[in-house]
Amino acid sequence: MTASTGAAYTITVDGSGGADYTKIQEAVDNANDTDTVIVHSGIYSENILINKPLTLKPADNNSNIIIKATNSSNYIFHIRSSNTSITGFNLTGETGSKLRSGIYLDNVKHCQISGNSISNVKDGILLSSSRENNIEGNSLYSNGLHGINISGSDNNIISKNRVFSNRYGIIVESSNSNLISGNNASLNENYGIALFKTNESIVKDNIATGNRHGICLTSSFNNKIENNSAFKNTLSGSVVWDSEANRLENNNFSFNGDSGLTLLHENSNNRVVNNEISHNNNGIYSRSDGALILNNTINSNDKYGILLIHTEDNIIENNTLLDNEKGIETKKLSENRISSNTIDDRLTTRKLISAFLILIVIGTAYYLKKESLILKALKVLLIAAIVLILAILAWYFPFESSLYESSVEINNIQWADTASINESYTGGNLSMDLAYLEKYAYP
Repeated sequence: MTASTGAAYTITVDGSGGADYTKIQEAVDNANDTDTVIVHSGIYSENILINKPLTLKPADNNSNIIIKATNSSNYIFHIRSSNTSITGFNLTGETGSKLRSGIYLDNVKHCQISGNSISNVKDGILLSSSRENNIEGNSLYSNGLHGINISGSDNNIISKNRVFSNRYGIIVESSNSNLISGNNASLNENYGIALFKTNESIVKDNIATGNRHGICLTSSFNNKIENNSAFKNTLSGSVVWDSEANRLENNNFSFNGDSGLTLLHENSNNRVVNNEISHNNNGIYSRSDGALILNNTINSNDKYGILLIHTEDNIIENNTLLDNEKGIETKKLSENRISSNTIDDRLTTRKLISAFLILIVIGTAYYLKKESLILKALKVLLIAAIVLILAILAWYFPFESSLYESSVEINNIQWADTASINESYTGGNLSMDLAYLEKYAYP
């Protein structure tokens, strides 16, 4: 045991001997406030309770410290003191373990949890009634419930964590004013990041890919969702339900299986601005009221750029919708304003050209039936060249869109060409995650 600045001591732990203690809990029990516990490489079987402000860290950057719980119904680290730092440990339960959490912050503040690897527990990191803590640079994977679970905890920073292959990624529940930034929440069974009954928080610069849903908001108010990338999720890039006055800005919701962005029932006054929403089945699917959908780029979605059903008091302005099967499709709307959007539905044009080309082929076959073989061949080559040119034009220079109007104010829409609008309605076939519609971010 050696003294350090300010009367704090450094205590060493080595399970093989030759240090102050062979058990981490022994070192913690014998330490004084603000001491540092240095742990050497090895496998430790312990459940560790920390009830005084301490720093626990490896002996050096190359240390490999594995801690397994001896009591599977408890936590590996149970932190009950503020101003505690836990850095650089590998915490694990057995596969299928019922171990509660890797690290549990229990009614504490100003703790630093960084650089840890946590797997095969229920919740990788759990915060309950804790505030102003920093959870940074941890790897949380293969856990039975959540990678990170923030419950009833305000003003925390959750940043630069890798949260993957858990049942759920990051959940923030009944917690306010948290910052969720720079995390990679991917390949989780359900959502990547979810806010549930959470207000005044910021979710920014995160990646959510390969989940069921990328980023979810349920019963949450006045949050900022910005500069995130949610792509290749099996259902949606982002889902917002029963939530109000949230801002979704400058996100990329692309290559998702159902919708880039889904706005469900009981929402109001959410802002969807300057997002890139492309290569989904539907770009934006909305059954939401009072939304502002402004300045978004919504391209190359298989069905609809924007699909609005049973909504009112929305403003859809200055969006660019290119290469969707249909740009904007509406049903049973009331008091909405759709204006100054640029719409170009490439796939509708292709269908018209395809029908035209079929007629050309049929007519040509009839016309050539009395010609000589050589003359037929020359004419067929000429017609094939014309058909090819028309096909190229159809692909690169589409000219038609469709929009159904029902109790909607529509003005100043900029079309890519002057062709007439085909105002026919086609019902959308949507594959929504009905299990999610229970107003809970998890069962």
